Amino acid sequence: MKDEFIIYIDEDKLNFSKSFKARLSKQLQKQLELRLDSENIFKKHFFALFINAENLDIKQKDDYAYLKIEILSPDSMARLLTIGWRSDSIPDKLRIHSDLTENDEIQFFYFNDFPIEELKRYLIKKQKVKNISKTDFEFRINYENFPDLIMKIGTKQPLESENVFTIYKCIEKNRRMHFPNSFVSDFIDGNVTFDFHLVCSDVEAPDLENIEKFFNKIAKQISKLELAQKIEYIIVE
Repeated sequence: MKDEFIIYIDEDKLNFSKSFKARLSKQLQKQLELRLDSENIFKKHFFALFINAENLDIKQKDDYAYLKIEILSPDSMARLLTIGWRSDSIPDKLRIHSDLTENDEIQFFYFNDFPIEELKRYLIKKQKVKNISKTDFEFRINYENFPDLIMKIGTKQPLESENVFTIYKCIEKNRRMHFPNSFVSDFIDGNVTFDFHLVCSDVEAPDLENIEKFFNKIAKQISKLELAQKIEYIIVE
């Protein structure tokens, strides 16, 4: 079950009170947004916290309790991190999660194992590069939706299926060479549109030089094909 940006597995076995879950979600999402300097982190970027009852091991130290959980990034990679909470309203710190009511105060927090630099890779700011390739057609890149990118090829006249396949082979050859852990779909619904998913482990973010070179190389190779005269623009977004 999903509770905003928290995914629970075997939720009934967790024994979390309603108030505990509500404030867990609200406070940790807010702190995540502050750390990553981005709003609406779940809706815009699809980050999520993952709590599995089978791995539940709540421990106490001093005046707080803590728990190892996972955070899921937009490419569905999971990373371990530690969350903690304290409440002066409940003396037994190992019962805060089950006994907390709406009248009790509580403070949630992340530990120092929060992988902030790794997660920032997924929040590359929007930037546009126009005509970065010396071609006869317009070519630009918009990184706003990284790591999911769509390459759209606008044509002056319809391309035959063998033309589309030639473009696909060019893209796939470069993909295997530069981003082996990523994938690209076949063209969508007969349109000359290719769907990429670039895995962040392949990319030295926030430096996007490698991605720019990748698409620039494809555009230059396409510009040398006989079918290039039919192309009006290539947009990556």
